[in-house]
Amino acid sequence: MIKKHAFKIIIIAVVAAILAFSVYGHFTKQKTAYVDLTKLYDGFEYKKELEKKLIKVQEARQTILDSLELELKMMVAKLKTSINKDTSRLSAYSTLKEEYLIKKEQYTTDNDETTTTYTSQIWKQLDQYVQNYGKEHHYTYIFGAEGSGAVMYASSSEDITDEVLLYVNKEYNGGAGKEKTK
Repeated sequence: MIKKHAFKIIIIAVVAAILAFSVYGHFTKQKTAYVDLTKLYDGFEYKKELEKKLIKVQEARQTILDSLELELKMMVAKLKTSINKDTSRLSAYSTLKEEYLIKKEQYTTDNDETTTTYTSQIWKQLDQYVQNYGKEHHYTYIFGAEGSGAVMYASSSEDITDEVLLYVNKEYNGGAGKEKTK
């Protein structure tokens, strides 16, 4: 009788231990997922906003360059038709050509620097939002997949890009009463 009672206690203890380990394993399981970085970046409203701003600046600069180029072409036409080569016209042409080349180089450099700055700002903001998302949704890891070898394969069931994209755009647009952090 004592053996039967001891056996029941052992069985109950083993079942309780298995149940406890199962519950512990379930609640301590690491939660991981990934986001498609290209899709996240391209869908981020802040990126779209800065892209529009950059395009406006580039178009304005191109308009200035086009105007200078047209003026140069008109000067060349006048110089070709003039019988005597007016030194003042040649000097004005040289000055304008130099101004055009300097502006063109300056605008190219400025456009590149602005693009780099904007890209950096976008990724910094995205990183912060993804960190916040991970904390709020209790992720241990959120991997970024972009086809560069960082994540070679991931099941599509682990792809949370759309959810994170909704979250980051909501946060960027003020979230739940929060202000934008740029």
